[in-house]
Amino acid sequence: MTHPNSFFICLYDNMEREDNTIPNFIIELLAGKAYGLSTPEKEKRLQHWLTANPQYSQSSKELLVLLEKHYYLNLQKKVNKEKGWKSIQQKIQSKKSIRIFTQKWSKIAALIFVLIGLTWYFKSYIIKPLKDKVDTESSYSQVNNKAVLVLSNGNQLILDNPGDTLLEESGGLGIRNKPGELLTYDQSSFKEIIEIKINKLLVPSGTRYQLLLSDGTKVWMNSLSTLEYPVVFGKSERRVMLKGEAFFEVTHDTTRPFIVVANNNEIMVLGTSFNVSAYESDNRMETTLVEGSVEIYIPGNNSFKLVPSQLATINTLNNSVNIVTVNTRYYTSWKDDILYFDNLPLQELATRLERWYDVEIIFKNERARQLHFSGAMENNRNIQFLLNLISQTTHVKFEINGKKIFVE
Repeated sequence: MTHPNSFFICLYDNMEREDNTIPNFIIELLAGKAYGLSTPEKEKRLQHWLTANPQYSQSSKELLVLLEKHYYLNLQKKVNKEKGWKSIQQKIQSKKSIRIFTQKWSKIAALIFVLIGLTWYFKSYIIKPLKDKVDTESSYSQVNNKAVLVLSNGNQLILDNPGDTLLEESGGLGIRNKPGELLTYDQSSFKEIIEIKINKLLVPSGTRYQLLLSDGTKVWMNSLSTLEYPVVFGKSERRVMLKGEAFFEVTHDTTRPFIVVANNNEIMVLGTSFNVSAYESDNRMETTLVEGSVEIYIPGNNSFKLVPSQLATINTLNNSVNIVTVNTRYYTSWKDDILYFDNLPLQELATRLERWYDVEIIFKNERARQLHFSGAMENNRNIQFLLNLISQTTHVKFEINGKKIFVE
């Protein structure tokens, strides 16, 4: 029997953090969200359940982040899916205490599956070994050299070869990559194209990347982010899809509005500089306008406009909107490899540091989550530098064990 919405390996090691466990169907919906395979109907079902069960909010966010990291890590490897799946099946067939639903999907580098069965078995015999594997593999990631480009035919290219590299799209379209730094699409070198070809740039934890789209729009991609975009834009609009965070400097074009789709919301501009933070695990979308103007459309045909220095926060659980005036550098400085934070709770600062440095921060001292901090740090500084500053000004202590950091 094959479950119509099943996956092939779901990682979750946070069950011990709560007395209750997340139901299997919610784990499956979170996995689909992390792998970009969700639908509006599934998204609505997931958000409805999370709203009705707030006690699962934190563990669900942690699980979603872990699944996203697993997805990005597997895209960085050349995976033999057939061989890998046969190996997984052989291991599972010897374990009779669980029931597994499987379905093979094309154009996905990693195989995942939902394990339905005893919680103790799931946690002890499946999750811990795989989580340890994710930690080990991610520890070898080098900053700024492991972004993945997915071409329109599904081929995946790791953007880390030395020197300038000329990549080729199907149909002979040229794309230039400066490894670890910049991916460039030059529309002047393209011939007229009838078929719209979509590329996808995936940027894992501990990494950032720049992208120059075919219309001249500049995009800075933050850690753990994905952008889908046409190789060459059509004649009526310029539409891209974002998961995670990106800063856009949009080339002005009165005939073709530039549209960013994030968390089911649409941001429309003609020529503007703005930042969008739409990490699905944050349950919110933030748009910070630096220059120009933007109009944001949310489900239900509601829309509103922003003026420079305004920040709009949309709660993705209930579509509520909050607009405030801010110092934009606190929301955009990451693109210049500087992390500014102003009166930020340590819980939120920890989330940013996890993405920036590809680490996991675990709170043993729950009260420390709500301590607030202000400051700035360059990305070329070791994370221990910032942790030492925090320790010197508070009673909070940090224990570093490989890629895990414990807050005590």
